[in-house]
Amino acid sequence: MNSGFAAGQFAMYTSGSDIYTALVQNNGVTTDNLDYGLTALPNEGSDSGTLGGGTYAAVAPQATDEEKDAAVKWIDFWYLSELVDQDQAVADAKILAEQDPPQAVGTPTLPIFSKDQYETSLSWIDDHVNVPLDHMAGYTDVMFSQPVIPEAARATQETYGLLFPIVQAVMTDPGVDLDQLLEDANAQSQALIDQAS
Repeated sequence: MNSGFAAGQFAMYTSGSDIYTALVQNNGVTTDNLDYGLTALPNEGSDSGTLGGGTYAAVAPQATDEEKDAAVKWIDFWYLSELVDQDQAVADAKILAEQDPPQAVGTPTLPIFSKDQYETSLSWIDDHVNVPLDHMAGYTDVMFSQPVIPEAARATQETYGLLFPIVQAVMTDPGVDLDQLLEDANAQSQALIDQAS
């Protein structure tokens, strides 16, 4: 999907907010060669929200105490320190911005800390931000107010498997009955979830 989007084969797709970084790193996207925007999907109804996901940062249960300590230190360094330590944030941003080609600095991600801390950490790297934040306001304006909905705890992959053919049908069949396909997939998914309970 990323390579097709970067090549201009289609105009939009659904992904995580931080996908711009991957587009820059892996597909050579820059603000000069791609008009890019980011927004939150519309939410309707009181039980709607944005799908939570992300990368697991875990330590094997059989690890030694020393390995666990080292792993936690690495997780803290890799994922958290640039959000709470100004020196680390600036050093990381400077290195990324000075690469040839420059890497993305300032891509919005689903925040794990408060809005104040997010804005503070962004202010630390302001001189190095090189992503089109003004084109991402549709997301950043609501990222602190959108409810985060976790993936289904049961039959998750099976549910995704039911949804994949629907996405393909929408892309290939202009006359697809989307409402019926979604209704059928919902019933099948709920049956799988009930079985797994």
